[in-house]
Amino acid sequence: MSSSPTAHEGGNVNAAVRELGYIKFIRSPEAEEILSDPAAFALLALIARRARWRSRFNTKGLELGEALIGISDHETLGITEQQYKTRVKKLRKWGQITTRPTNKGTIAKLVSSLVFDINAPHKCQLANCLTSQQPLTNKETSEKEESKTRVVENGQPLPESIAAILNTALALVFDRSDLLGSLERTLGPFEWKRNGPMWRMRARSSPDDRHALSDALEDFAAKTPIQRSEIKNVGAWLTSRYEALATKRKRATAEHLKKLNAA
Repeated sequence: MSSSPTAHEGGNVNAAVRELGYIKFIRSPEAEEILSDPAAFALLALIARRARWRSRFNTKGLELGEALIGISDHETLGITEQQYKTRVKKLRKWGQITTRPTNKGTIAKLVSSLVFDINAPHKCQLANCLTSQQPLTNKETSEKEESKTRVVENGQPLPESIAAILNTALALVFDRSDLLGSLERTLGPFEWKRNGPMWRMRARSSPDDRHALSDALEDFAAKTPIQRSEIKNVGAWLTSRYEALATKRKRATAEHLKKLNAA
C-alpha cells in the first residue's frame, strides 16, 4: 500500500509546478461569453499556454505575454483555415489579444487577464509591464499605494484575487463613435448572433433611440467587473435601461417641440 506524500515530497511537487508555470482560468462574464464560441476559447487557451510568462532568454524575441502562432494551428484546433482567421479577428475585436506579423510568423499578445492569467512576474499588467530598469516614479508609487488602500470592504482588505480584478483596467471599452462595435463587444457573441438584427435596428432608429442606446451602454461600461458579473442577462438589462432612457428622451423632445410651436 502506497503512503501519502511527505512534506518534503510535497515541497518538490510545488517547486516543480513553480518551475513549469501555471495558468489561472478566471470565472468572469467575459469567460462565459467566449466559452459560447468553443473555437475562439480554444485559440485563446492555446495563446495563453504558449505565451512567454517569465524573463528568460528566448530566441524568438518574444516579450512577456507574447506567443508565436500560425495558420497551421487550425489543425491543432480541429478547425478550417478560414475559421482560424475568423477567431483571431474575434479575439482582437473582443480586446483579448493584439497581433503583429513577423518574418517568423504572427505574434499574438495576451492583453487581458479577465479570462486567462498567465502569472507573469511581479503580477504586472501584461500590456504595461515595468522592467527592473524602469523604477516607479514618485507619482506612480503614490497612485499604487492609494489604489491598495481603496480596495477595502467594511474596513478590511478584500481578498487578493478580488482586489486584483477591481484594480485591473477594464477590457470592456465603450466607444460612442462605434455604436455597433460597442454593442457587439458588450453583448457577446451568443446574444449578438441571436438578436443582432434587433440591436442593429435600435442603433439605426431615431436620434433619440440612438442616444438612449449609447447612454445605456455607457452606464453598463461604467460599472466595475464585480457589478457587471451580478447582471445575469446583459441583453435584458440593456433593453430595460434603453427603453427607460428612450421614453425619457422622446418625452423631452415632444415637450421641446410643443414649446417651439407655441412660441
